[in-house]
Amino acid sequence: MKSRLLIAAATTALMAIPSLATAHDESGWYLRGNAGYGVHTDIELSGGLDTTAGDASGLNSKGDVAISLGLGYNLGNSWRLELDGSLLNTDLGSISGVQDTTSGFRSKSMMINAIHNFDTNSRFEPYLGAGIGLVQANAKFTANDYGNAASPTVNAVCDGSRSTIAGGQSCSLDATDTAFGYQLLAGLGYEITENIKWDTQYRYLDSHGMDFNGVRVANTNNTITSLAVEASNVGAHSVMTGFRYLFGHKHEPEAPPPPPAPVPDYQCWDGSMTFNAGECPAKPIPKQTCWDGSIIPETSTCPVRPTYTCWDDSVVYDEANCPAQVFSEAKNNMSELCSINSHQEVIYYDFDEHESQDTVNAITKIADIGQYCNIGKVSVVGHTDTSGPTAYNLKLSKHRASNTKAELISRGISEDSITSDGRGETELAVETANGVKEKMNRRTEVLVSLSALGVNN
Repeated sequence: MKSRLLIAAATTALMAIPSLATAHDESGWYLRGNAGYGVHTDIELSGGLDTTAGDASGLNSKGDVAISLGLGYNLGNSWRLELDGSLLNTDLGSISGVQDTTSGFRSKSMMINAIHNFDTNSRFEPYLGAGIGLVQANAKFTANDYGNAASPTVNAVCDGSRSTIAGGQSCSLDATDTAFGYQLLAGLGYEITENIKWDTQYRYLDSHGMDFNGVRVANTNNTITSLAVEASNVGAHSVMTGFRYLFGHKHEPEAPPPPPAPVPDYQCWDGSMTFNAGECPAKPIPKQTCWDGSIIPETSTCPVRPTYTCWDDSVVYDEANCPAQVFSEAKNNMSELCSINSHQEVIYYDFDEHESQDTVNAITKIADIGQYCNIGKVSVVGHTDTSGPTAYNLKLSKHRASNTKAELISRGISEDSITSDGRGETELAVETANGVKEKMNRRTEVLVSLSALGVNN
């Protein structure tokens, strides 16, 4: 019964062990010591002593102290090899319930165990193992005839082939035998310190059969005959706990977790994130396209473009762009100039300026013409190049036109005859891409309608 309980407990423990990854222990020698409770299996006897006699209940081991010592080496790859010695001494009680019988059994074993550890990523370390080696047992059995000394009752356990003998006889056995055996182990270690583990284990020991020799003694004349006994089903169950000491074992310190990756917190001009301004990509320098096709930084000045002064003193970049002369020697003949019907002056400006040194000269020319011709309507239109915002350029062009209108009025031209407007960058004299500084486009055009004196347009 006790054997069955131990087997059931061990089976439950084994089934509770989950599927685990192998451990990677440090290698090294260790020493183990365990003590606990153990019982021998229900040994069966045949030959000189017979457990099928009486009530055939056989031998039933009483539990007693079990001891085990081991010296092993941890291979460092989840496996251990161990030299193990164990001792168990139990009282087996009467033999098959027959009167005047006693039994005791003492087993010692020396095994080489192979043990596999399982890693649980904790202080707990389950393991399974098996061992082979030698089992040595010492058996002590007695079976005496009993009752009336003159005519005793034959002890059925030691009956043999004899018949009732006056005075009876005594059968006894105190012998030792050694046999090959094996054992199975299941256990759980708990790490107390880096070098000490609490070790609890179950083991099953089996050595199959053994042979023992005893004697049969006649009580009347002390005649001694030999007694050969065969013991089968020799084994043991034990549950023990103790400690395992690992020599020089030390855990490698765990590497600290890597620090969290730094997060960029500086926003660059282009929207990218870095750790500081020095890591930002270089900001591109604003460019402008010059009249000759060269591309230079916006803060630089384009090379001066050659100009050509036309017959009417207007300035152009190409002589072909001069206004056509529709009269002969108009500069020296004001009467012919008045008959042209119109005269235009163009005022040019520096970048982002609404006043120009050319304004006074241009208005002076118009005032001089007014001495010889009748001035009718005067149209003043301001323009800009494509550099700068559109709305700003429109405002700047109107400012240029307004400044020119004020100069005309100051020279005696009637305000009622003057119209002033700004076109911004919508009517370019020289076509350019957006963002180009072009002086020929930064201008105010003054168109004067003329007629001979006394003739109104």
